[in-house]
Amino acid sequence: MGSMIEIPAEDGKSFAAYLAVSQRPRGPGLVVLPEMYNFNSVIREVADSYVADGFSVLAPDMYWRSEHGQFLEYTDQNRPRARALYAGLDRGHAVADVGRCLAALRQRSDANGKVAVVGFCMGGEIAALASCRLPVDATSIYYGTRMEPHVPELAKLAAPTVMHFSEHDPHVPLATVDAIRAAVAALPHVAIHVYEGAAHAFARPRHAQFHAAATALAYRRTRKLFQPLFR
Repeated sequence: MGSMIEIPAEDGKSFAAYLAVSQRPRGPGLVVLPEMYNFNSVIREVADSYVADGFSVLAPDMYWRSEHGQFLEYTDQNRPRARALYAGLDRGHAVADVGRCLAALRQRSDANGKVAVVGFCMGGEIAALASCRLPVDATSIYYGTRMEPHVPELAKLAAPTVMHFSEHDPHVPLATVDAIRAAVAALPHVAIHVYEGAAHAFARPRHAQFHAAATALAYRRTRKLFQPLFR
């Protein structure tokens, strides 16, 4: 449905991103941020599903500063490489790149200037940071990992936000969810949901941890959050 484009970075370089444009006029933009495997065929499916809903979507190469084009499929062979890239990701630079994607979507003449962010796993962490530091219109965070260092910053979430966590997630224990809940307790525009019986990456289709009921409910909540962006 989409194609690869280049987005100018803050340092004068550029990075690749998957762009898919809605055929509906004057819809909002959406930045889709991936798991540690980076933008791959599954993330492309996610992006395309939101295009069908009326969004124009950008999904950036998260690892371009280390190595261009590491779009890894979910295999055992790719896991060590994905973990190494994930460990080396500079969060500040990643947030800056999200900012460039937000700007690119806001500037499109066929869009309405509103932009949301949805992130999964590693992308959930970056989505949370971006939404604390950048002008974002709405944010949906799926089982964001490595959130513990950022808990104090979450009080800066200014946009409507929904966070989706799993009951059984070794990467995001419920103690972390409780700490996040406490950090945003004074923010009525931030909602946190824990999905019973679900595990980490419950929204990843065609994989063992996929949980259809949790995925459907999380999607409905995300679309409800994003619906005002079409006005």
